[in-house]
Amino acid sequence: MFTAQHVLEDAVAFRDDMRRRAAGYGRHPDSIKILPGMSVVLGATEQDAQERKQLMDAVFGVTANIKKLSKRVGLPVEVLKLDEKFPAHLLGPDEEFTGSIGFRRSIVSLAVKEELTVRELIGSYGGGHHQVVGTAEQVADRMQERLLAGAADGFTLMVDMLPSGVHDAVEMLVPQLQRRGLFHTDYEHDTLRESLGRPAPSLVPAG
Repeated sequence: MFTAQHVLEDAVAFRDDMRRRAAGYGRHPDSIKILPGMSVVLGATEQDAQERKQLMDAVFGVTANIKKLSKRVGLPVEVLKLDEKFPAHLLGPDEEFTGSIGFRRSIVSLAVKEELTVRELIGSYGGGHHQVVGTAEQVADRMQERLLAGAADGFTLMVDMLPSGVHDAVEMLVPQLQRRGLFHTDYEHDTLRESLGRPAPSLVPAG
């Protein structure tokens, strides 16, 4: 399952809920895998990563980021004041929201629980998914924390830009994860389904 989860406790609660639901339908909880998105900005040093993040923020500009946040949460741009707390009290009910409820709930929870201003929120929510800015060791630490806490079975990795973001993930992050035993060193299976530990679906005869 692909999901957006910023706050650790929320991520744990979501995974627990999905596993309970699976069991309620007669499925083994391990038969589903929760793979939340994680947006990473990597650097050889923490300063390098922060400078890369600042460069991208400058390229996109505040206006574009405000518009994206407006769309994600369903609030007009004009009520999103950069240096004021995120106005969660102005949100309408989820039932009236036409966008992604998962994105919305995750972003709002982050803003409320960390008491973020709008400026702080657009700088930290990764456009929708949990964002980590730092060295390969720091990103691996965050991944390991979430795996051990039961917040995820793996991650859907979001790189910041192409192709350099992919190169950084392969050359810096993957070796760090392999040293921790969190990423394979070779492929044991021939298909993505098998690699994810998912059995082939049962075929129902036609008619």
